[in-house]
Amino acid sequence: MRGCIFREVGPLTLFPAGDQVLQKREGYRDLFRTCVQFEAAAVLSWQGGEDVYGAGQRDVATLYEFWVFLQLAATVAKICQRSFDLSALVDVSQDHLAVGLRRGRQTVVSGSVARLGRTLHVELWFNRSFGVRGTGAPSWTRPMRPDCSLRISIDRETSAPFREGEEVWLHFDAKYRVEDLGELFGDRGRTDDGAGETVGDQVAGDARGESKRDDLLKMHAYRDAIRRSVGAYVLYPGTEREDCRLYHEILPGLGAFALRPTDHGDADGISSLEAFIDAVIDHVALQATQDERARFWVREAHAHWDADPARSHAAPFLTRPPADTLVLLAPTKSPDHLEWIRTHRLYNVRAGKRRGSVGLDSRELAAEFVLLYEPLTNYVELWAVTGEPMLVTQAQLLQMAYPDPRGDLYYCLELRQMSRVSPAAETSIETVQKLRRQISGKVRGAPVAVTWFALANTS
Repeated sequence: MRGCIFREVGPLTLFPAGDQVLQKREGYRDLFRTCVQFEAAAVLSWQGGEDVYGAGQRDVATLYEFWVFLQLAATVAKICQRSFDLSALVDVSQDHLAVGLRRGRQTVVSGSVARLGRTLHVELWFNRSFGVRGTGAPSWTRPMRPDCSLRISIDRETSAPFREGEEVWLHFDAKYRVEDLGELFGDRGRTDDGAGETVGDQVAGDARGESKRDDLLKMHAYRDAIRRSVGAYVLYPGTEREDCRLYHEILPGLGAFALRPTDHGDADGISSLEAFIDAVIDHVALQATQDERARFWVREAHAHWDADPARSHAAPFLTRPPADTLVLLAPTKSPDHLEWIRTHRLYNVRAGKRRGSVGLDSRELAAEFVLLYEPLTNYVELWAVTGEPMLVTQAQLLQMAYPDPRGDLYYCLELRQMSRVSPAAETSIETVQKLRRQISGKVRGAPVAVTWFALANTS
């Protein structure tokens, strides 16, 4: 060891961090900065222990999950033109030397944005749980917890009455282990097993201990199981984007966005994700979308629960569901009146300002079918309405030999006979009269519009 340069070197008891050579001289300062960064990273503490930070190795997938949320939060903040306080995601030790990122804890940031004459409230959730307990539970099958969830709701003051309280959810899952869209969506040009993935891909995936197709299936689970969800998307560090739309509009849908960190600090792919979220907000604000119409009718159809439908025979001639098909319960005044209707294929209802008259916007004139019934002869006939209502005068009815018209104006519905229903069949005179008695406020003897569903479920 003769001549060894380290012979005089003893234990380091004080690190010369304030030395000007280390701080300013080229080469020394670069080495010193790298050393400080390494030491700072080494004291980074993770809540959750060895499953996140163990053996000196960071869980990169977990880091990516946090990074994705920060990118989404920055995107939503930019759209809402505000800044978010993300301190709830960070735990700092008392000596301020250890930083912990919280896992499995719900965190939300929120803002508002004005679009197309409406105010939308936007909330971005981190690790939000969607449970299955209680009335109107967020999930209707099993508890779900996406990495990030975006809630967009319409402000009550700027929404139409039928949209009050409406909200939609989009979910994002960070998948660091997905490298390209082929692993997630499969090769659509290849022969598969009917499930969108080749058998060979499944075997290879199992051999690698991976099942990336499960990531896509999880997106379906989020969108289908969590109520009011209209989209679910994978965020992965790749290069391609996939946009699967259920119909022709941007929502509902599934897909994947490439989002990668870069050495200069910006996120590669963030512009595409930002444009998508911006387009989604426009879509929710727009009142005339087919998606909005579909959500409205789904809510209407399930808003009230009635008894199970009666086991009635199918009516194959209906062009709409029974609950959306109007039938005019149309009494006839006499056998002569019934014969006049059959001859001229017209049914007349009162117009003008007389008691029992109807207007052009009435349900009676919107009926698709007319159920004629004759109380005296206990007879029922079903006719289909063809064409638009016609306004006719008393003089015109007299020219057609109408029996004793008492009003000045009438609406006439053109008819086409469908079938005859005898009293022994499902629709009897007793059924019609019972249904009429359930409807209050109608002039006795005046026709009344009901749904086919109500007619079939009255016994």
